[in-house]
Amino acid sequence: MSGSSEWTRPEPKRTGPHRNGWAKAHPVDHAKDAASTTVEQAVRLGYKVIENNIEMGKAFASRHSPERESGTQDDLLQLCGKMLQLGREFTSLYFDAVEKVLQEVSERTTRKVSKDDDSSPQP
Repeated sequence: MSGSSEWTRPEPKRTGPHRNGWAKAHPVDHAKDAASTTVEQAVRLGYKVIENNIEMGKAFASRHSPERESGTQDDLLQLCGKMLQLGREFTSLYFDAVEKVLQEVSERTTRKVSKDDDSSPQP
């Protein structure tokens, strides 16, 4: 190749970054305010969740303290009742799921048998 037909990169108009243009187009203060507000809200929510968990733990500990034995029987009955209810719901969901699977298997088998019948050669 000759020197005149080679492609060369043109000289840039500037030799360094434009540092003033970005700040004018996108004010940094607004971005910082929005980010700090979001972070502040997330931290507040985190503290609320932690505070709620601590309060629940304190209430549970006070109900199950050695000084107070009467509350444990009521709590145990409530817990057993919730467990039974969840067990009933889970059992119902389990049998519904098994029924759906069996229906799907039956439908696929029926479709396959009918396909095989259609594709078999007629004498």
